[in-house]
Amino acid sequence: MPISGLSIYLFILGFLSLAQAQTVKTEYAAFNLRDPFEKQLPGAAPVVKPPEAVSVKEKIVPPAILVEGLVAGGPVPQVIIGGKIFRIGDKVQDAAITAITKEGIEVVYKLEMFSYPAPSRAMVIKREEENDK
Repeated sequence: MPISGLSIYLFILGFLSLAQAQTVKTEYAAFNLRDPFEKQLPGAAPVVKPPEAVSVKEKIVPPAILVEGLVAGGPVPQVIIGGKIFRIGDKVQDAAITAITKEGIEVVYKLEMFSYPAPSRAMVIKREEENDK
């Protein structure tokens, strides 16, 4: 009886499955081994930084300045506060006037900038607040 290619194929498959069944399976069971990539010399002790103190910024309350009137379009802008006339650079209640515009004035008080509206702008803002209610 001649050996066909199919019978050789089936013989080889049977042999392989028989050979695979006879092999002993081993499992890797090592534990508590050192990491080969870890440094072997003792390192410096970790530096623990103390927590940073949170600086509490003092809330600056701006001075109560009521702008009674202003002239912003002329060569020298002026503002009326408390019945007195002031210009840019003048001080009002320890606040220095830095700008006078048609919108109002800007002052620097304790290194912070504050804005005060012109009398006409203050009325518009007040009416807008009343309409929002």
